[in-house]
Amino acid sequence: FSPEETREAAVEAYLYAYPLLLMEATRRVTTNGGEGMRMPTNQFGHMRAFPDSTFTDVVRANVDTLYSSLWFDVSREPLVIAVPDSGGRYYLLPMLDLWTDVFASPGKRTSGTGPQTYAITGPGWSGVLPKDVTRIEAPTATGWMIGRTQTNGKADYAAVHEFQKGLRAVPLSAWGKAY
Repeated sequence: FSPEETREAAVEAYLYAYPLLLMEATRRVTTNGGEGMRMPTNQFGHMRAFPDSTFTDVVRANVDTLYSSLWFDVSREPLVIAVPDSGGRYYLLPMLDLWTDVFASPGKRTSGTGPQTYAITGPGWSGVLPKDVTRIEAPTATGWMIGRTQTNGKADYAAVHEFQKGLRAVPLSAWGKAY
């Protein structure tokens, strides 16, 4: 390789790998703790109040929504996500692959506000899902759902917390069972 070719290859490798490294660093921080938004993999975590100026978990935090976070690992089996009726409230649940590309974004604008059930499946998964469960195939077996729910001021926290409480994630093998 010439020095120019070497430089070009290094730039391409950096551009390819950077999102993967950034997502892994973010995953390690946000799955360590067990409270708030920092919950283990395949478990929802929720913000209970608006972020203040010290919040750095995301680059530019929204100040009119409460966040819900879910790191998923569907390498062994799908993860079933139950979304309650939002009562017309705006919400979105964007799902990011390890390259930080959004591959699905259920929410008021895209799928409505009624109750919904999804199964995030890994690449190439070929099993059978229960009736009324919509399949969402993730391009990578690990990814991040970083949800946002409209919050009309602090007086609205209780209603948003109720919606957040209804967000559930269970492995397909535990769907319909006590979990």
